[in-house]
Amino acid sequence: MRWILVVVVFCLLSTGAAVANDCRTSAAQAQRTLEQIKQQWPLRSIRDPIVVYVQALGQRLSQVVPLDESPRFWVVRNLEPMGFALGGGQFMISDGLLALVRDEAQLAAVLAHELAHQQLNHFCIRRSHHTARIPLGSVVQHFDLNLEIEADQHAAAVLGLAGFDPRAMSTVLQCLAEREPSSTHLKIRIGELERGSNPRPTSPPVHSLDFLNAQHQVHEDLRRLGADIAGCR
Repeated sequence: MRWILVVVVFCLLSTGAAVANDCRTSAAQAQRTLEQIKQQWPLRSIRDPIVVYVQALGQRLSQVVPLDESPRFWVVRNLEPMGFALGGGQFMISDGLLALVRDEAQLAAVLAHELAHQQLNHFCIRRSHHTARIPLGSVVQHFDLNLEIEADQHAAAVLGLAGFDPRAMSTVLQCLAEREPSSTHLKIRIGELERGSNPRPTSPPVHSLDFLNAQHQVHEDLRRLGADIAGCR
């Protein structure tokens, strides 16, 4: 099993070429990016129970605000907590993220955030001079703080509609901020969420058996490699 370390990221990901302003190109571009990722990073099989669970959770969230295409979630064998949207209905999270999150609501928050990038047509928005381009091998992370804030707020609303605690979007960002205390953008995003409507939880936290089984399996894989990840408090 190969593991590759990269930076923490919840964002848009694309090929190194400039992102087109035409949404019709996003599916083809996403497929090209996916093929590049498969060549560089090990992915769990689509038949892996962990992937099956993540896909089902993503489908549940996408039913609240449907996409034009059925979403496909992939899980990359990576120690760092990551989540990113490729466009064209393709999304990725990492084993590291599954090990990090405190409960299913926090995992749902990350998936909802990535879905938001697609639902809000962020792949159709022309990149501004404020957009940071961060190379990750042969692919590029596009980071625009305004788009991330918009996706956070959209995700919090989707969480509530899907029966999760809307505050999970804020708490998972707080967890990441504890890991990355020098990250200014995480502090700004948390502040923007807290200045919002401060929604009450819709129900007590629920630790579904599927989530617990998936997280347990990831931790078992980590232990076999002599690695460990401290989860969110």
